[in-house]
Amino acid sequence: MKTTVIPSIARNLIMLLLLITIGVKAHSQAFFGGLALGGVTSQVEGDDRAGWDKIGFTAGAFVGLPMNNTFSALMELKYVQKGSHSDADNFVPGDPYSLKLDYVELPILISANLSALNINGRPCKWLALELGASLDVLVRHKESVNGASDGIDNYWNRLSCSGIAGVKITLKEQYSLAFRTEFSITSVYKGNLSNENCVRFGQHGAFNDVLELVFFYRFK
Repeated sequence: MKTTVIPSIARNLIMLLLLITIGVKAHSQAFFGGLALGGVTSQVEGDDRAGWDKIGFTAGAFVGLPMNNTFSALMELKYVQKGSHSDADNFVPGDPYSLKLDYVELPILISANLSALNINGRPCKWLALELGASLDVLVRHKESVNGASDGIDNYWNRLSCSGIAGVKITLKEQYSLAFRTEFSITSVYKGNLSNENCVRFGQHGAFNDVLELVFFYRFK
């Protein structure tokens, strides 16, 4: 199978968002921005394998705009490693199996601060809920069955969409930690699947399921 090299446009987009983040922060007290880095565990629903066995990382930048004391709008640009993995003792013939799907993603989220919630008489202004969606661009893929990758066709869609939900904890003024789940809204697979029972939002296919633990650094 051929491996797609990460296009220079992906790196340029990340640099552009970073420059925009620095620029808007320098010229506006309303906007804020920063950097993000974290770990990822994932699986592909519909590949006849189960388990969150694929480990990867995510990194990127973000900009945000407070809408009021409770809600903020966020835009991110990040690189995320997803996929699937199973060992030789799996019940699926041909294992071990490895699938690496690397994406550049553009999530748009709404963050809701829970300062109205009180614990022991103290407002939980350090806690926020996040909800949004993301446009995902596949920039690199590699698939291997029983250690061999030659002759495996690329059945993976270039573009897909994901939903995002999570909780963010503010550690200090500039530092926060987010626990997120990310799930495919559209199928990431364009070939024919033997598992036709995998249906999501009325579609047959294969779908990325991701758990993320992400550290955020916010510029002053």
